[in-house]
Amino acid sequence: MHSYKHQKVILVTKHEKIRALRPLEICLDLRISSYGQFDTDQLGTFSGEVERQGTVRETVMRKVQAGMDETGIEFGIANEGSFGAHPEIPFLSADHEVIVFVDRKNDCVFFEEVVSTYTNYGHSVFSDFSELCSFAHLVGFPSHGLLMTPSSALYAFDRSSMLLSEGLTRGITDLRLLEDCFVRYSKLSPVQAVWVETDMRAHFNPSRMRNIRHAATKLARRLCTRCLKCKAPGFGFTDKEAGIPCANCKRPTLVIGWFIHACQMCGFRHKIRKYDEQYRADPQYCEVCNP
Repeated sequence: MHSYKHQKVILVTKHEKIRALRPLEICLDLRISSYGQFDTDQLGTFSGEVERQGTVRETVMRKVQAGMDETGIEFGIANEGSFGAHPEIPFLSADHEVIVFVDRKNDCVFFEEVVSTYTNYGHSVFSDFSELCSFAHLVGFPSHGLLMTPSSALYAFDRSSMLLSEGLTRGITDLRLLEDCFVRYSKLSPVQAVWVETDMRAHFNPSRMRNIRHAATKLARRLCTRCLKCKAPGFGFTDKEAGIPCANCKRPTLVIGWFIHACQMCGFRHKIRKYDEQYRADPQYCEVCNP
């Protein structure tokens, strides 16, 4: 049986995320230190200069492994976020945060995730400064930063309107700088307009920092939970299992019925029922009754 108490852990970040990891330091008494020498921007930027390759999980693993390789520390943490439509409620914006803890000493990797509608994520094109100020107020400016670049169109809904080659300012948290950038980039734009969006880097976005803290709390709970069999830390959710019986034909359906919790050390798996034993699935989810 081992413990992570007092272990030295490297946090790979350029954006002051250590402020969101207090739950891990308190619950596990970890010695977390930030490592900003690795340029995480090469894995992708929210402002669009560098496109992220691969999934959020793949990117966060590249990030933490690079920092651990460079420092030689056996324990590492990293976080990666993505923003867009909520996976279940498409008309709402969502912040998807993934946090990972890598234990090279015991060859274990622990992920936790948070999908939250608590986000100020937004963007638009502006040719009028008063309208820009109204948008800025709605997204939490100046406590939440903005980025701005000249726009190639008056009406646009994605980054294809951005003219990065003509200039880009990130981390705008001052009204005078906001106005200066608006005047300067409007002149560079062929339609005298600017593209503005929320700066989603953690140190310029308190809403995102709150969601990262939530993910860190989930990770802390997981690392504090020991396997029911071997007592190793990190026991928790790993998968779902379908198979709830159909209310009509009683055959297994596609409805999720169990959550699987597992141990990475000994492989022990524990199934937790989502519903009681009498619950039956609607026949619309049955591949026999509704092929």
